[in-house]
Amino acid sequence: MEMNIKIILITLLINFLVAPVLIFSLRKLKFYKKIETDKETEKKRNQRYYKHMLSNIATPSSFGVLLILLLTIYLSLFKTSTEFQIIAISAVVLGILGLLDDIFEFFLYREIKRWGMKARYKMPIQILVLFIALVLISKSLIIAILLAIPLAFILNSFNITDGIDG
Repeated sequence: MEMNIKIILITLLINFLVAPVLIFSLRKLKFYKKIETDKETEKKRNQRYYKHMLSNIATPSSFGVLLILLLTIYLSLFKTSTEFQIIAISAVVLGILGLLDDIFEFFLYREIKRWGMKARYKMPIQILVLFIALVLISKSLIIAILLAIPLAFILNSFNITDGIDG
């Protein structure tokens, strides 16, 4: 139990020290939504959603980078179970995919005219990562087949609502 408290305290301390620097860096790198629109695109948008998005302009995104950093530090400093390592590595891979999605959203919006990666590219990668993790943890192909797709949809529902909340 004492080791768990140390781990929690170390993780909180790292989070406390890194979070302000990360927020500052994300703002400096302009990792937030900007008002970029043309008349044709504006007509297609859901106006209520767009007004809500305007209230979240300049809220830094890609804070999942901190989660990736903390999981990587945790895995390198502490001996953990194989199951936890599989979950953490899967979370890191999915976090990197989320970072790529944010890069598409914030830096390539003008070129691709969309906020983020297309689902047809993102979903198969998420399903594959979850499928591999589930097979390795459960040692059951049936469980992995039954759970990988629903978990990918749940993961995306959190991603969508997080984007709405800002």
